[in-house]
Amino acid sequence: MKAGFKERLAFLYLISTAGIIIILFTVIILTVKNSVYKHLDHDVYLEAIKHSGDISVKNHQILFNKNAWLEREHQMVQVNPVFVQAVDARGKIIARSPNLKDDSLHFVPGYTGKFVNTTLADGPIRQFQLPVIKGGKRYGYLLVAMSLESAQMVLKKLKTTLMIAFPVVLVLLFFWARLIAGKSIQPVTAIINTADKITRKNLGERIELPRTKDELHLLVTTINQLLDRIEQAMEREKQFTSDAAHELKTPLQVMKGNMEILIRKPRSAEEYQSKIKSCLK
Repeated sequence: MKAGFKERLAFLYLISTAGIIIILFTVIILTVKNSVYKHLDHDVYLEAIKHSGDISVKNHQILFNKNAWLEREHQMVQVNPVFVQAVDARGKIIARSPNLKDDSLHFVPGYTGKFVNTTLADGPIRQFQLPVIKGGKRYGYLLVAMSLESAQMVLKKLKTTLMIAFPVVLVLLFFWARLIAGKSIQPVTAIINTADKITRKNLGERIELPRTKDELHLLVTTINQLLDRIEQAMEREKQFTSDAAHELKTPLQVMKGNMEILIRKPRSAEEYQSKIKSCLK
């Protein structure tokens, strides 16, 4: 079945709108992702600064105040646990938070000042590596990490929601665009219906001009001008037919009179020839 004009118009509108929606959804996902990671990075950085106060350097060795650490851990209820690990310059673990148990954070020598995504016990984490420096010398690193599971779950749910919403929005937009397209071509339909009613018997009828002077106004004006020319041509045809009939009426009457005279009484051949020749002149 061939699609109508309003269906084609709605489909073209849908294609362009679908592209805009894809761009919009992509921007939403990237914005939320950036916001979530920025918030998480801020929390990780604050934890790194806070725990760096528990580290000191004495006799070229890194000392870690575990008592202050454990006391803070008991005082705070952590919804999103913080994993902390201190290593020396060679990467040897000096201390680590109890929640790490037998696991350890991934140490990258010389890698500082950047947030990285890595794993811990097959779970995603966001990690920050802070150098321990005294007197311009680097003695080790403080590694701080937080779980990425909540952040990734938020992003996953957002993507799923948008993927489900996308076809639903497209279907709704198609019917909405079809409705708008139908209303948009109503004036054209009215023009077609009016033009279809105009026949030879009512050539004087014209299509009503739209109020707004747009393309439809120009179309109706052109059609009305065409009807004017057709009506004028038909009038000229009627006038020509009337004039031709009038011009032929007198000679025919003369011929009829001559024929009637010929048949009133018998005549000679010369008289018949004379009357016939006069009719032919």
